[in-house]
Amino acid sequence: MELHYDNPAMISGTVDSSGMRMYYTSTAREYDAGILTFGHDITPDQIIPPNAKSFTTTAILTGECTEAILPEDGIRVFGNFLHTHVVGHGLTVQHFRKNPECDVYEELEPIDRNLQYDFNYQQITHLKREVVIKPVSVVYLCAGIIISWTHLYYVQGDVVQLKCFYGTEGVDGVTLGGLSTRNEMCFTFLVYYPAVDFQIAISRIESSALRDYLKSLPSGDQIVNGTEIDYSKLNTVDWDVDKFQETVDESMQGAFCRGEGNAIYRVTKFPEIGCPYIAPDQCTTEATEATEGGVVLRASVALLLLLSLLAATLG
Repeated sequence: MELHYDNPAMISGTVDSSGMRMYYTSTAREYDAGILTFGHDITPDQIIPPNAKSFTTTAILTGECTEAILPEDGIRVFGNFLHTHVVGHGLTVQHFRKNPECDVYEELEPIDRNLQYDFNYQQITHLKREVVIKPVSVVYLCAGIIISWTHLYYVQGDVVQLKCFYGTEGVDGVTLGGLSTRNEMCFTFLVYYPAVDFQIAISRIESSALRDYLKSLPSGDQIVNGTEIDYSKLNTVDWDVDKFQETVDESMQGAFCRGEGNAIYRVTKFPEIGCPYIAPDQCTTEATEATEGGVVLRASVALLLLLSLLAATLG
């Protein structure tokens, strides 16, 4: 458990009267639940330009991680906790799976999404249905026709991607990643079972890619000195938000995960989507459900009337 206090106005005399109630049972449940911490590395390299109507930070949980750490049957996610700070206004947890019919990745239904996020109202969301994250997406056998041979072919595990959307209109200066409320974070906490030793998964733009971009700016020589970035000089930049967003999205990413005795680091790019997810038309779906419900109701009423007539006749 973590309890954070933030008192920027230095108000005195405030007393915390919150608390918690814990329960225990002498009968063990069938499964232990776990929480997977996943998001963008907490670093000032997470740069959000000022006066941006919308800017996106993305984190990736790679297929190498899910393949190496998850159990054979995968994990079942049943809840989630989304987290950014005060300039965050939306998050979505995307789910990708290798699919030969899509050439690359198929985008599945989002695991969780909140596009009206409010820092002051954070909560664990219980998902409408459990989501299975798999360690191996596809397993199939290739057989030769002319020459007799077989080959077992498998595709690495599912990929999970977290997108955090920020708005900094009216904000003076850049917002950097960090622990303070006045900095920013991009994290999600997936609640799942059965619990495994999957401790954390984080990613960030490769430092060399970020330095190269900053060096290309008119004041780049003052911002970057060798491998060091002077973050205080970022407020002197005349930010091209679209160009910087493109750089962050298309650059190589350093992705790290740890669990089950494994610590895996990969330099990768965000997945290429061959089959994007298309959300069902909510109005059509609701109308269909209402119509089907109406048919069932009318059938039930007709059956009751028929039974009543039979009872009256027999009586």
